[in-house]
Amino acid sequence: MLWIAIPAQAAPCDRLAAKDPGRPKVGLVLGGGGARGAAHVGVLKVLERMQIPIDCIAGNSMGAIVGGLYASGLSPEEIEREMVGMDWDDVLDDKPPRPEQQFRRKRDDDNYLVKKYVGYEKGKLELPLGYIQGQKFDLELARLTQHVAGVPTFDELPIPFRAVATDIETGEALILDSGNLARSIRASMAVPGAFDAVEIEGRLLVDGLVSNNVPIDVARAMGADIVIVVDVGTPMMKREEINSVLKVIGQISNILSARNVEEQLRTLGKTDVYIKPDLGDITTSDFKRAADAIAIGEKAATASQGQLAGLLADLGGKATDSVTARRAPSRTPPEIAFVRVNAETTIGENVLLHPFQPLIGKPLDDGELKQAIEELYGWNIFESVRYELVQEGGKRGLLVHVKEKSWGPNYIQLGVALASDLNGDSSWDIGASMLKTALNRYAGEARFAAQVGESPLAFAEFYQPLGAALRFFISPQVFYNAQSISRFEGDDEVEEFRVHRYGGALSVGRTLGHWGEVRVGLRRYAGEADLRIGDPAVADEDFDSAEAYARLTYDTVDNRNFPHSGAIGTIDWIESLKDLGADDNFSQLLVNAGGARSWGKTSVFGAVQFEYTADEVAPIQNRFRIGGFTRLSGFVQQQLSGQQVLLLRGGFYRRIGNIEWLPAYVGMSMEYGNVYEERDDISLATDNALLAASIFLGVDTVVGPVYLGYGHAEQGHDSVYLFLGRLF
Repeated sequence: MLWIAIPAQAAPCDRLAAKDPGRPKVGLVLGGGGARGAAHVGVLKVLERMQIPIDCIAGNSMGAIVGGLYASGLSPEEIEREMVGMDWDDVLDDKPPRPEQQFRRKRDDDNYLVKKYVGYEKGKLELPLGYIQGQKFDLELARLTQHVAGVPTFDELPIPFRAVATDIETGEALILDSGNLARSIRASMAVPGAFDAVEIEGRLLVDGLVSNNVPIDVARAMGADIVIVVDVGTPMMKREEINSVLKVIGQISNILSARNVEEQLRTLGKTDVYIKPDLGDITTSDFKRAADAIAIGEKAATASQGQLAGLLADLGGKATDSVTARRAPSRTPPEIAFVRVNAETTIGENVLLHPFQPLIGKPLDDGELKQAIEELYGWNIFESVRYELVQEGGKRGLLVHVKEKSWGPNYIQLGVALASDLNGDSSWDIGASMLKTALNRYAGEARFAAQVGESPLAFAEFYQPLGAALRFFISPQVFYNAQSISRFEGDDEVEEFRVHRYGGALSVGRTLGHWGEVRVGLRRYAGEADLRIGDPAVADEDFDSAEAYARLTYDTVDNRNFPHSGAIGTIDWIESLKDLGADDNFSQLLVNAGGARSWGKTSVFGAVQFEYTADEVAPIQNRFRIGGFTRLSGFVQQQLSGQQVLLLRGGFYRRIGNIEWLPAYVGMSMEYGNVYEERDDISLATDNALLAASIFLGVDTVVGPVYLGYGHAEQGHDSVYLFLGRLF
C-alpha cells in the first residue's frame, strides 16, 4: 500500500506537550465504523473527566468526524448534543423536503410517477458515484467547523489533527493535514457506493476503511510516544448472516478493513491503551442509536480507567491544559463583506449569486445561509452547493462552490399509468421524458416526452427563466396527443370517439416562491374525432381550437403520491375564440384542488373538482368527464360526461407495516357529486348528485402509487380496481 508521506518537520504533537517537555506525548487514534463511531464521544467524556492530556489526534471515517470536531475545540458534550439531536433521516437524504423544492422541479412529478432520474449523455446512461451525495451532511459539517475556517493547517487547530482517506483511483491512503476541515473529514467518511466520493486537489477520495481504518502509524508520525486507540470496527459476519448481496459486499469491506487493522494493532506497545467498545447489534448505519453508542463507549473507557490511570502516572501524575483548559477559536459570526462563486456550470454567476446577496454587509446568519444554499440546491440540477469562509484584503467573505451533477445535465424520467376493473375496462400508458437543463446562463431547459398506450402523446417544451431571480419565464410548447372518449347510456357504451390533437402553445408567467406559479398564454391546435363505436351514420369530425388561457397552480404537499400535509391544485380559465381561429366561442372555468393532514400514521384527505362551461356549448373534446377509482368509485373510468362537473371527495389512509422502502396503506374514500349539462342543474341536492365510496390497499412503489380497491356507487354500480396513479 502506498502512503503519502508527512514532510519532515517539528512533530505536531510537540506543540501541546511543550509546556511539559519531560513527559511522553499522547496521541489519540479513532477508528472508522460508521454510526458505531459515536462511541468515540463516550470515550472522550471519560478522558476529559480523568484529564488525560491529548497532544494529537488521527482519525478515519466517523473517527475523523469526532476527532476533527474535538480537535477544533468542541467539547464531548457539544458533540454529543449535535449527534443525538440530529435528524439523521433528513441529513442523509439529499433531496430537500418537497415543500422547499423549486416549483419547476415539483412539476416533474405531474405526469411521471417514477421519482428517480437517470443521467443520459452521448448515448449512454449515467448514474451517480454514490447513493448519498452528502449535500445536507456537508452543510452540517461546515456549520460545526465554521469557527476554524481560517486555520491554515490542521497543526494549528487547538489539538493537531489528521484525517485518513483513500484515493479511489490508486488505492493510496492519503493523510489530510490542511485545507478545509469539513471537506477533509467528509472525504474520510465517503463510504464507497454509499456516499459520493470527494474531490480534493484533483484526487477522488473515499473512506479510509480499506487502506487504514485505525491509523496508529499516522499518530506515531505526528510524534506520539503513547497512543490511546479506540476501535469501533464491525466484526466479521458468520456464514448464516451472509444472506444477501449487500451482506456479501459488507463482508468484503470487513475483510479488507480487518487486514489493515490487524497490521496496525501489531505495533501497539505495553504503554499504549487499546479500547474496543462492545457495540453489539449497532450497525454502521444505525445513526439513530448514537446515544446508545455513546453510552457504550463511555462504559468501555470507564472499564479501562485502571490502564488510563497508569498512563497518567507514567506522564508524571498530573494533567495538562491540552484538554481541559483549551478553548476553540472565537465563534462570533463574521461579517460577510463579499460572496464569490466557484461554479462548474453554464449558468451565469449573477444567477448563482442572487440568493446570497442578502447575506452581504452583516454578521453571518446560519439560517439565512442555509436558506440561500437550499434555494440553489432546490433546482435539483446540482450535485453539491457548499461554502467556505475566506479572507481577502483583511475582509471575510463566502466562497460558494457549485457543481453540476456528474450524471447530468441531461436526465431521463419514466412513467407508467394503469387503470383496470373487473368490468373489463382497462387502460395503460408507458412514457418517458428527457430533461435537458442548464442550457444557458439563465438556466433555460428543454423537455421532450413521449408516451405509448391508451393515450399516446409527444410533447416538447422550452422553458426560459428571465432575469437573475428566475421568477419570470416564457415557455413555448408543441404537442400531439390522442385519447378515447366514450358516451354511455346507463352502463352501456353507445359511442366511442378516438380524438387526436396536435398544436402548440406560448405562455409567460411568474413563479410564486416555492408554492405556486401563474401563467397566461395562447394555445392553438387542430384535430379530428374518429368514431370507433356507434352509429356508422355519425360522421367523423375535424376541429380547430384556439384558446387564451390563464392558470394558477399551487403545490405545498410533502409527498406527491401519499400526501401527509399540504395542498395542491390548479385554477384554469379558458376562452375559446373564433377570432383566433377556433370553431366555437365558449368559456370554461376549471378548479381542481386537494389537500391532506395527518395525525400519527393516519392521513385525512379532501378534494374538490368544479368544472364549468359558461355557454354550455363545449364540443366533445372539451367536455368534462368523471368516473372511476375515487372519482365516483363503482363507475367505469370517465363513464360520466357533461358540460359541468361538481365533485367532492374525502377519505383517509393509514400506514401499515414496517417496510421503510415500501410504504403500504389501507384507507377509504367517500365521493359525492355528478356531471351536469346546464349550469342551472349544478346542485348537491340528493336528487341531483350521486354518492360513492371505496376501500383500498395502497403501496408506494418505485413506479408510483399502486392501489387495489373496491368501489360502490348509487344506482347499483360496483367495481374492483387495480389502479396505478394518484388520488389527486
